[in-house]
Amino acid sequence: MRVTTFLVIATLFSCAIRANTGDSLRTGQQTLQYQYGVVPIANGIAQLTIPTGFKFLNAAQSRYIISEVWHQSPQPDLAGMLFPQSGDPLNKNFYAVIINYEPRGFVRDIDAGKIDYNKVLQNLQRDEDDDNAERKAMGYPAMHLISWVQKPVYDKSFNELYWAKEMQVANNNAHIVSYNIRVLGRNGIITMSAEGSMDDQALLNSDMAKVQHMASFTNGNRYTDFDIHTDKVAAWTIGTLITGKIVNNTRIFALLGKYLNLILSWLAVLIVIISNLLKPGLLPICSSHEMSLAGNK
Repeated sequence: MRVTTFLVIATLFSCAIRANTGDSLRTGQQTLQYQYGVVPIANGIAQLTIPTGFKFLNAAQSRYIISEVWHQSPQPDLAGMLFPQSGDPLNKNFYAVIINYEPRGFVRDIDAGKIDYNKVLQNLQRDEDDDNAERKAMGYPAMHLISWVQKPVYDKSFNELYWAKEMQVANNNAHIVSYNIRVLGRNGIITMSAEGSMDDQALLNSDMAKVQHMASFTNGNRYTDFDIHTDKVAAWTIGTLITGKIVNNTRIFALLGKYLNLILSWLAVLIVIISNLLKPGLLPICSSHEMSLAGNK
């Protein structure tokens, strides 16, 4: 089975920006404490500079909202959630930016300027059947990728990747827009994801532009602090962060595994044939007289 790691698509509806319930918590059951200004996350590895007009909910409270209010499973690397100042996570009809820190290692960006994003889109659409089979096995609805809303852009000065796409949920005519930001660090990445209906596109375009550069790594954890002698290099690249999965190598290994016995059998046969040809008496031997005559011709 192909190994696939979903970064965003698999979390749609598990970390949806619209709650699946309109019920509020009872008074006194939970009091949410929002943070503003500069907020450390991931044990001080990174920080968020909360823009004016937004509020931040830390990891513990975010897990509570996702699990107890939205009745979904929070991601293990959840760092918190960002809301518009007027947003209320205890009721429906709001959006939130889901923020994670994923310690996956140093992601090289050498492929950033070489990617054909039209081809990436085509490949993602081509692989939808396999991806949706895995989504269904994980309990998520099938998704159909329509197009880029914003083609991926990598800002090397911030080591930040940004893109947005239009999606359609299976058996639902409504389309959604999914926004994604990835900030690269020395030993991992910060992910920021938000989604909404196509009616929310103008609002999300505006708000995601405001939060695009709010995440940064602290001194010693920045992308430029990478030490080739001591730090782990991730298997991921800019391209695979966008697709959300490492495909090429796993496909090669899958094919090798599938045909390994056949390959080994043919190698064994080839070795036997070569060894037999090299045995004494099987190769024609010319006498020195015959070689002399051949040389004089």
